[in-house]
Amino acid sequence: MNTKKKLPNEKFRKLVEFINEGREDKTKKIYEDKEPRKIDWKAYTFSQIDNIKESLKFVNEEVEKCFLPPRKVGKPFDVKLYTKVVLICEMFDLTERNAQGFIEIFGHIAGICEKLDDRVIGNAYNKKEVAFILKQIFDKRKNCDGILSGDGTGLETSRRQNYGKERKSTKDFLTSIVDSREIIQAFDFSGEDECKAMHSLVEEVEGDSLKVRCWIQR
Repeated sequence: MNTKKKLPNEKFRKLVEFINEGREDKTKKIYEDKEPRKIDWKAYTFSQIDNIKESLKFVNEEVEKCFLPPRKVGKPFDVKLYTKVVLICEMFDLTERNAQGFIEIFGHIAGICEKLDDRVIGNAYNKKEVAFILKQIFDKRKNCDGILSGDGTGLETSRRQNYGKERKSTKDFLTSIVDSREIIQAFDFSGEDECKAMHSLVEEVEGDSLKVRCWIQR
């Protein structure tokens, strides 16, 4: 017994017929004519600027709430500043060169008062101390709907723009557990084998169900 509905159904066919008739008879329309809505571009621009300011304030507040990682031997650097740079680049989808100008204009709102060049911005992605703070923000802000599944994807390790191919640099691999909204609940980017990483991640999440595809160990 075929329980599938037959498509297109009768109502749909009548709609198609009405639209075809409307090509000849302009009085037959699905939608009422409306005057084009006027856009106040000045107000729109100010609204966009306010959204940027609120986002940068959020970055500043969340990073400043975090505690610093244990100090190691080596040249010291401002871990929170580097973390803010990474968050700003990801939030506004900025390449390193674009971020340099963006931060020079808006950076003070996020507590960045010094001028940064694109090399410093790129180096921020390679700092494990930055990941230490990002993990704190992630753990405090995440929420879950309880329907979990495993996921693996390429991890962006730089915002440097490749002018030849117009794509960003992807070198590492991210293993993660996401919920049904594709919001990450736990992740690993250590470079460990996907299968081993997933076994560790399972212990970090809580949910009603978990669906994980099979990874082949190489």
